Amino acid sequence: MNSKLLTTFSAVAIALIAVAPLSKAVVYSPSQFNTELKAKIGSKKGPSAYNAAANFYAKALKDKKNKKNAAKYANSIVKILKKKSVVKIALQGKSMNTQIKALLKGYFKGLKFNLDDKIYNKALDTFIKKLPTSQKTAVNSQAIYNSIKTYATKKGTPQDTVYQYYLGVASQFLLPEPPVS
Repeated sequence: MNSKLLTTFSAVAIALIAVAPLSKAVVYSPSQFNTELKAKIGSKKGPSAYNAAANFYAKALKDKKNKKNAAKYANSIVKILKKKSVVKIALQGKSMNTQIKALLKGYFKGLKFNLDDKIYNKALDTFIKKLPTSQKTAVNSQAIYNSIKTYATKKGTPQDTVYQYYLGVASQFLLPEPPVS
C-alpha cells in the first residue's frame, strides 16, 4: 500500500513540476539590465529597437525587486536608444512614448496606481528630460499625455486629475500643454 502511495505521490510531483514555470522572474542590477538590454536590442534599429527595449523594460519592472531601479533602467534605455545608429532623432518622441507606456504597464503591475509615486515619477522624468528639444512638440506631448491618461482612467483615476498632473510635468520639462479633452 505504501508503494502505491509513493508512486501516486511521485506522479503528482512530476506533473506539478512539468506544469509549473521553471524560472522565476530575474532580478537585475542596473549593470545586468544594461547588458541584457544591449543583447535584446542587438543590431535592431528604429521602431524595432525601441519596441524591444520597451518590452524588456516592462518585463523587468513586473518583478517587485526591480521596481526600485526603474529610473536607472530608464537612463540605460535612453543612452542606448540615443546612439545615432539605433533610433534617429525624428523617432525619439515616439520612442519615449513607447517607453512610458512600458513604464506604466510594468511598474504598476502588482501595485496600486498612484500618480504621486516617487519612483515612477523619477523614471518618467528621466524619459521626458532626455527628450531632444526638437521632439518636444505638441504631437509628442499629446501622445505622452494620452498614454498616461488612458492607463490612469483604466485604473480609476479621474481624467481631470491626470490633466492637472500632466500640466505640472509639461511645465517642468517645457512640453506644450495638451488641449483640454
